[in-house]
Amino acid sequence: ARHTRDFEDTILWLAARTDRTSVATLMRCAWETVTAIINRTVDELIDSRRLGAIYRIGVDEICYRHPHKYLTVIGDHDTKTVVHIEPGRSTESLAAFYEQQQESDLDSIESVSMDGSKAYRVATEEHVPNARICFDPFHVMQWVNRALDRVFSEASSANRRRIELSSGSWRKVRIALRTGAERLTDQRRALVDTLTGQDQQVGHAWRLKEQMRDLFR
Repeated sequence: ARHTRDFEDTILWLAARTDRTSVATLMRCAWETVTAIINRTVDELIDSRRLGAIYRIGVDEICYRHPHKYLTVIGDHDTKTVVHIEPGRSTESLAAFYEQQQESDLDSIESVSMDGSKAYRVATEEHVPNARICFDPFHVMQWVNRALDRVFSEASSANRRRIELSSGSWRKVRIALRTGAERLTDQRRALVDTLTGQDQQVGHAWRLKEQMRDLFR
């Protein structure tokens, strides 16, 4: 390389935090130079043993350029590191990762965490049929909160005249219902207590949401 180690380290530090065009502009070098430094460093420093003993992995997508430019990222839960990246977010993206592994390595995978994507689930069921599929709490609670929203919306349409809440409170109560019980302020706690006390269905849905949060904890 024709550059000093300090120069390349600066390039790499910036490249991990912003796009290559910005790095090239700031460091007054060519965009191709930034790319070459990144590629060379990855080839030098990537640990070939990173895939040798993976038991619990996580799969997620990241959008790196709008619109609709995605990467599938595979991480190792035990080492808390990224072990592989594939372009796209389809079944083929995750399948490409599995197909690169030895049969013995695939057999060692015990669990795969993911969001509710059907694409990732199909690829995992096909290539790692004995692994347990785990849906991450963020997306599961997102589904639960959407179900709670539906119950609240139905109650607000049918029972608004009966339930004693001001119009301003009705706009705020949805946020209060979604907030974890331990993080409720006194004002939001009063809103939740009022609504759940006067509408049985909303109260039941809210308690189910909190029980689901307790289950994950």
